[in-house]
Amino acid sequence: MKITHLITDMEIGGAQRLLCDLLPLGVKGYAETATVEGERDSKSDKQADQMRLCILQGKGASAFMDQLKDKEGIDIICLNPEDKHDLNTMFKSLRQLRKIIRDSHIVHVHLFPALYYAAIASAGLKCKLIYTEHNTFNRRRLKKYLRPLERWIYSRYSNVICISKAVRNNLAHWIGKDKNSPYFRIINNGIPVNRFIEATTAARRTDAEVQKKRSEIFGRQGIPVLMISRFVDSKDQPTLIRAIKEIEDTSIYAVLVGDGPRRGEYEELIKELKLEDRVIMLGSRSDISELIAAAEIGVQSSNWEGFGLTVVEMFAGMLPVIISEVDGLNSVADGYTLTFKRGDYKGLARQIERMAGDSALRRSIGTNGVNRARDFDIEIMGEQYHRLYTEGK
Repeated sequence: MKITHLITDMEIGGAQRLLCDLLPLGVKGYAETATVEGERDSKSDKQADQMRLCILQGKGASAFMDQLKDKEGIDIICLNPEDKHDLNTMFKSLRQLRKIIRDSHIVHVHLFPALYYAAIASAGLKCKLIYTEHNTFNRRRLKKYLRPLERWIYSRYSNVICISKAVRNNLAHWIGKDKNSPYFRIINNGIPVNRFIEATTAARRTDAEVQKKRSEIFGRQGIPVLMISRFVDSKDQPTLIRAIKEIEDTSIYAVLVGDGPRRGEYEELIKELKLEDRVIMLGSRSDISELIAAAEIGVQSSNWEGFGLTVVEMFAGMLPVIISEVDGLNSVADGYTLTFKRGDYKGLARQIERMAGDSALRRSIGTNGVNRARDFDIEIMGEQYHRLYTEGK
């Protein structure tokens, strides 16, 4: 099969990170499955199970793309490399995408506006179109006049994969579809669990060595509190920033990994609170497992969340985690974390202080988290995707 994954961009984010791990697995895993079944020889496997990444906008220049560009068996296409936003560019992208869809057996779409582009470009074509819904909420759902259009857009897809029950329930309500319909498939996101376990195992050192490593990676010693998220509306870095202000122990500091449109706003907040030496921004990074291995505490502060891939990564890295109480995170955490109410920076500050002052608590949460992470191994997710791809074939 020719499988095309279409995504809006390849900036640092959960969906992008997921594809970065999934595509190489698809090339390897699908071919091996076919060989075992004796259906095709290995040469034709590679041709039949071609993996293609189609990026709607931007050149795809990111840490994730650096990992993918040299991978054998993955073709990468950028429809709008200059990231222009005008009608001529939009129609050109739709024409290019239509050719790609015509040449694919499966087109698996991620994120808005790729959701709309694929629905429109596929009109009249025979192709299995699948969409993954990554969030419990988006701002389009605040505009009721968009509901008829959204119902038509989603109707263009053979199936919608929802990464949690909360995601499915909210989407089903929005488009007026029975949540128990086979149209919806719940497939949890996954990560390469062993990679994070191995990074953490390799990082085990004496206290002096740990602090030296933190100086190298974070620029200072002490107790780093790590949050890995894009700077967008769904994430809530300001609550962590304000929590650090509440904590008197200046050895405790925040490390923010990611980038996005709200970065400038957060930099201003850090200056306003005079926290330049206690909130470190590392920008977009690809060495996530190494950052987790070097941290002391993990935080995921979100306004809304479909799943919480970073929490699973922290679990796998044996990092004790504190999360905001929102649906997508609660379902992943399943009692394996400390929690705080969304936006409650004082509550988060108390939980960070509690975690920082109790090494036994950190070890307990970190150890139990590894077991939870194994439920979300990316190979499990890949197998479920492949079964959906081949359904009806």
